[in-house]
Amino acid sequence: MDVTIVLAITVICSIALFVYFKVAEKIKLVDYPNERSSHSRPTYRGAGIVFISAYLAGLFFYGQYAWTLSLGLLLAAVVGFMDDYKGLSASLRALLYLISLILCLYSIPQIFNLPIYIILMTVVLGLGTVNAYNFMDGINGITTLYSMVLFGTIAWYFSAISDAFNPNYIIPVLIATFVFAFINVRKKALAFMGDTGSVMLGMFAVFLVVLTIWKTQQAAWLLLLLVYGVDSVLTIVERLLRKENIFNAHRRHLYQLLVNEYRKPHVTVSIIYAITQLVINICLYYSIDSGWGTWKILLIFALVTALIYISVKMILLRGLSRK
Repeated sequence: MDVTIVLAITVICSIALFVYFKVAEKIKLVDYPNERSSHSRPTYRGAGIVFISAYLAGLFFYGQYAWTLSLGLLLAAVVGFMDDYKGLSASLRALLYLISLILCLYSIPQIFNLPIYIILMTVVLGLGTVNAYNFMDGINGITTLYSMVLFGTIAWYFSAISDAFNPNYIIPVLIATFVFAFINVRKKALAFMGDTGSVMLGMFAVFLVVLTIWKTQQAAWLLLLLVYGVDSVLTIVERLLRKENIFNAHRRHLYQLLVNEYRKPHVTVSIIYAITQLVINICLYYSIDSGWGTWKILLIFALVTALIYISVKMILLRGLSRK
């Protein structure tokens, strides 16, 4: 890793955030608290522009990215920014995110030569992951720290263990998460990444995880997204059981319960989520070549994590009912 390039990207990201604050103040790019929010005061949103600047800097310094990946990620970020600024219809947003995802996946050689049912499953799961990444970004630092763990794990794995992948894909965006942490991972966040950042990071996460699975032929790498996946899926199941409209705003995620009802600090909850995923990643690394088989690993990890999640949530909800 070239230290000069790292410093240059860090400076570029810092300048991008400085410019963002000036622009956001003028165009009133503010996130006001609503029934789904876990914050109590207006805060600037759309600071995910820093990830765009990092990615473009990476293009300049490394110049090794597939054009379809670049176009897909930039489209996701632009659509996210427009939604942060003006708001877009759900149908238009979904269509543009689908195009973005297909462009990102197309940059993985020969992936669209797979059977059509696998391609459709990948696209559906990919869109679900992007939405989960967006919805989970509800408290200070949660997606910033989670992304550090995810991107850092993949970059480390391929640079230290395998020569099948160039981590230069990840380094610029990983640097941006550290820079962004200075304004977001704090008691009172200065800004949120908004859809601009969370959707782009979600799209990038899908691309990296699918690429990792493709390179290693191990579906167990889906577990890199396990914590967000379990919280998102089980929250939907809970709301369906309660006969709620899952498209309406809500505060039923576990992190929302901890922050809003139990008054736990945002950053503490965000760290718990990130550390939990990191522990899973470490266990996954030591299990992947254990001979268990990739589907058995997937099933065991998913079931154990889901059971722990359900148990913790039931204990917390029972505690609220006693108050």
